[in-house]
Amino acid sequence: MNIINKMNIINKLNKKMAITISLIIVIINIYLFKILVVLDITSNIWTTIIISILIGFNSELKSFSKCLLIYGAIAIIDIVNRLFGSPNDSLYLAWMTLTLLVESFTAYIILAFGIYKKTKDIKLNKWIALAIFPLVIIIHLLLFSKLGVYK
Repeated sequence: MNIINKMNIINKLNKKMAITISLIIVIINIYLFKILVVLDITSNIWTTIIISILIGFNSELKSFSKCLLIYGAIAIIDIVNRLFGSPNDSLYLAWMTLTLLVESFTAYIILAFGIYKKTKDIKLNKWIALAIFPLVIIIHLLLFSKLGVYK
């Protein structure tokens, strides 16, 4: 099965199904990472890529919805990792921040392709949604950068 056929499968998902599957993937990632300690922190990047593809290439969602849903998934994963991550020192904080930036960068690229290829929206809304995503990530870093670090 080639890539184009896989994208057609994603196009057939309605928006409720794509959001539900994305939420289930986030919950499974949190469960496997935090409770069973089966996955490491880099599995969050793969989770973000899968969620970004599911939401970004859905043609029923608008640009702002895609932006906020992908940010929401990234934020939930990041906040849970910062709160319940085992080592609570500055090295772990730096690793978490690096992981968040890699997740955000890959999600942004997928979001940009998804918005321009699959979203039926005016160009101004597309540009604004793509400009809002990095700003929301920066605000997230400012608000939650020290979360989970004990003094």
